[in-house]
Amino acid sequence: MTMRQMKLGLVVAACLIGGIAASADSLKYTGYSDWYAANLRWKIPGYMGGVEQSEDNIVAGYYKYSINGGATFNSFCLDFFDKADEGPHTYAATALEKAPLTQAISVGMGSDAALTIQKLWTAFYGKTDNKYSVGDLQVAIWKTVAAGLGGYLKVTDTTRDAAAQALINYVKNNEVAPASLFAWSNAEGPGKYQDYIGVPDGGVTLVLLGMSMGGLAFFARRKES
Repeated sequence: MTMRQMKLGLVVAACLIGGIAASADSLKYTGYSDWYAANLRWKIPGYMGGVEQSEDNIVAGYYKYSINGGATFNSFCLDFFDKADEGPHTYAATALEKAPLTQAISVGMGSDAALTIQKLWTAFYGKTDNKYSVGDLQVAIWKTVAAGLGGYLKVTDTTRDAAAQALINYVKNNEVAPASLFAWSNAEGPGKYQDYIGVPDGGVTLVLLGMSMGGLAFFARRKES
């Protein structure tokens, strides 16, 4: 790789990140599907004195939302702290590793947890659509987020908890290409509403690509001048 190619690659990455950070859209939560009720237990350092928290009958499955009044898409919640609300509300597309944005924790899950979720998506998203497979994937994502925040999450149904952990173990022990994902973080203030995984085919891919190519065009003009 030449120095020019390396610089161009860095510019592409910077423009993509800049495009994600600049994007803000109206998300409307429209319900959920293929789900089961999970009784959650979690413990996160710095949250509620580091004491284990519990909440029963939490939806584990596909969360359905629409972007800017368009088609409805299936995705998953990144944020077991906050609530889902019909909205619509203003969300900002941001790097997956910086989510969830919540009043409880403001540092995000980090790059290792984000990478695990990207691999979980590749390996299991959309492969089956019964409530257990979909719900277990949601729990696996929550468990990954909690681990990234330095804590843990589990469901009291040991069969379901083990099934979710098996998904995580699979992507950690096998070669799985990470999906290109981002996060929708609530832009109306941390802790108000849940953050979600951004679905690349949900109408934002071309927007982000357009932003990145716009940045490249500016770079090219600057080099020529």
